[in-house]
Amino acid sequence: MSLDSRSRRLLPCALLVAALAPSCGRGACPPGSERTAADAPNEHPVRLLALAGPMAAAEMEVSAMAWHGDRLVFVPERLGLDEEDDVILSGAQRVFVLDKRDIIEVLDGRRPGPLTPQAVPVTPSIAEAIEGCDGFEAVAFLGDHAYFAVETRTNADASNPTLLVHGKISKERRAVTLDLAQQRPLRRPTGDDNLSHEALFIWRDRVYAIYELNAADRITRPRAAVFSLDLQAVGDVAFPHIDYRITDVTAVDAAGHLWAINYRYPGSSRASVAPERESLGGRYGRGATHQRFEQVERLVELAVDDAGLRLTDRAPIQLRLEDDRARNWEGIVRLDDRGFLLVTDQFPQTWLGFVALDERQP
Repeated sequence: MSLDSRSRRLLPCALLVAALAPSCGRGACPPGSERTAADAPNEHPVRLLALAGPMAAAEMEVSAMAWHGDRLVFVPERLGLDEEDDVILSGAQRVFVLDKRDIIEVLDGRRPGPLTPQAVPVTPSIAEAIEGCDGFEAVAFLGDHAYFAVETRTNADASNPTLLVHGKISKERRAVTLDLAQQRPLRRPTGDDNLSHEALFIWRDRVYAIYELNAADRITRPRAAVFSLDLQAVGDVAFPHIDYRITDVTAVDAAGHLWAINYRYPGSSRASVAPERESLGGRYGRGATHQRFEQVERLVELAVDDAGLRLTDRAPIQLRLEDDRARNWEGIVRLDDRGFLLVTDQFPQTWLGFVALDERQP
């Protein structure tokens, strides 16, 4: 989802002076304290991979991505339309795909960049079929079946639900066809506008949908909604309190673990808890650049079982911040055992980044 434009206008990107508090040693720091630079947790650099073609334009506003076999599928929020439903790219609405082999060859220096994602048309038109369609926010694949979360902004009862929509991608990846007759509403658990279910994953033939806001000061009992593969409501399961937004998750691995993007944009009303008072930062410490700047960009590991989702004991992966510009990471996938691929929306622009599991790797 795009950042609130009012927040962008009102926020002067202020810098925080790194606190020179006594070291917490090997233990967890209580909220409000900081580790010294010498023992601050390591941060992982983001290696940017150059993009070319229509998807590289910030106006495309990529909001999700997921693997379909060995091809990475990028989902622009409005599939080629702007916020007034005007066409950015002529022709059918579309998603974009990249071959994993091409990504790895660029990472390994065996071919030059940039990477050029190829367009795949999507039918029927989601903007024409869904009243007040605000755009796609999440995607997950199981074989050739695709599941999308679609945010809405106006509808008959003013509840503005996220819609869960099923579709199919052709085996040759030449088209995505949506089954709009089977859409299911996901009610927002808070009264905040411009919020939705931003993450989908599939586990044991169930589709899980995660709301983006789960902070203890905003929601008493966070839950993840669960559906069958034919979009019948199964119920909901526990989800942990986590400050700041959850914007996407990876697929679940064999151990039942998945990683989520956890992001704080300082000018947003959803960032009310200051980083120096936030629980995960207090438990694991904040990296050097996270002590200098107000935004938070990190990956947190979750575990799923029949009872729901929980945070694991693994420390968050904190991304090394370059300056005070918050990078709105909206999509994440694993890249084999190398690390993660991340993608931003239009802010600050469309970036595809690689984050190695070992922070010492380039």
